[in-house]
Amino acid sequence: MLQWSALSLLFWLGGFRDISLLLYSLMVVFFFLLLFLSYKYYTQRKLYKHLSEGISSIDEVYQELDYSPLSKAIEQMMVRQHKLYDLELVQLKEKQLEQFIFIDRWIH
Repeated sequence: MLQWSALSLLFWLGGFRDISLLLYSLMVVFFFLLLFLSYKYYTQRKLYKHLSEGISSIDEVYQELDYSPLSKAIEQMMVRQHKLYDLELVQLKEKQLEQFIFIDRWIH
């Protein structure tokens, strides 16, 4: 919209007072905007699907998303988060085992 406003102002200052030229430029701007948004959706459709449906299993964390920078960043973040979760789970299991061994030795 900002581009169309700037383009209209440029036409107006250039002496072009024809309204049909302004409407044509509006149509061209919206066409390229639609083209750009379609391209962005097409390149990130797996990411949008993943975000809307959520994760139903651990295997989906390692599912490869699209090749866009945003998709890659989210994919890396999810893998790091899952590794941290696994590490914390192992630490808690070790702590629980230590507590069990301690209680078992002192009771018997």
